[in-house]
Amino acid sequence: MRTFLLLMGSLANTVMAAQLIVPEAYDVLSVNGVEQGMSLMRKKEIALQPGQNVIVLEYDEIFDSEINDSHDSIRSQPYALVFTISANQDLRLHSPGIKSREQAESYAKAPTFRVETLSGPRVEYQAFPAKDLSLAINQPPTTVAPPVTTPPPGKTPRMPYVTEPSSNNTATPPAQPDALQMLQFWWSQATPEQRQQFLQQIQANNPAIRQQ
Repeated sequence: MRTFLLLMGSLANTVMAAQLIVPEAYDVLSVNGVEQGMSLMRKKEIALQPGQNVIVLEYDEIFDSEINDSHDSIRSQPYALVFTISANQDLRLHSPGIKSREQAESYAKAPTFRVETLSGPRVEYQAFPAKDLSLAINQPPTTVAPPVTTPPPGKTPRMPYVTEPSSNNTATPPAQPDALQMLQFWWSQATPEQRQQFLQQIQANNPAIRQQ
């Protein structure tokens, strides 16, 4: 009896496991870091885990070639879908509903997604190129700037003390030479003729001296 109950519980957990139904327009590349093999069935049911899930997939549809009788694959770059679910919550990735080659080429350049529960409500998720997922993981820690301290209210921060130049250090201009000393110096250096010319010029500029 106990073995039967354990078996029934195991089967119940298997049946009630959360899953994501992916339409045939997408190829699932990895689920929570585990690479997925290529399947012949385009429509897939992906097992999910409670909590955060990371699904890497790409849009890939085949159209008739415009040049020959072959087929062309229109494919987007891999995208990562990140979402969080509760236990035993089944989800569905909405099909883009592409009808023409032109629509497929436009959609492959910038695909959009819609994840919803089987009952209809949408599920919040993040979608970005898968290459950005590895960059976010390998990104170095951000350098934190030192905190800026703010003085308490009513308190004025102290300014650094700056020494004013002393007035005693002001340079004193050189003294002007005494006029009498200069006159005596040049008189001693002058010849008799120069002295005579100097006296005549003084008398010419001073009438009072000529009258004496």
